[in-house]
Amino acid sequence: MINPIVIFEVLSETTENYDRGEKFRLYRGLESLEEYVLISQTSVHIERFHRQEDESWNVGFYTDLSETIEFESVPSSLKMSEVYDDVQFTTVKS
Repeated sequence: MINPIVIFEVLSETTENYDRGEKFRLYRGLESLEEYVLISQTSVHIERFHRQEDESWNVGFYTDLSETIEFESVPSSLKMSEVYDDVQFTTVKS
């Protein structure tokens, strides 16, 4: 990976803690990285982290299929309904 601006991660049960923790810590060290996007595969849920001018990170949560994520680092958007099109979630019985 050379100078990424946006990184998308599809979370899995086995890697979610690493993706949110150590991996994100390492990614924050990349000067080029402006946005980090975590996509759940178990529910309609996307988190978009955006680097601020003061090097802090702002997070937005998207949980509704009618929402559209607007990216600031690249001129594009992503419709939640398109991300989760044809996705069928498994329900876990207690």
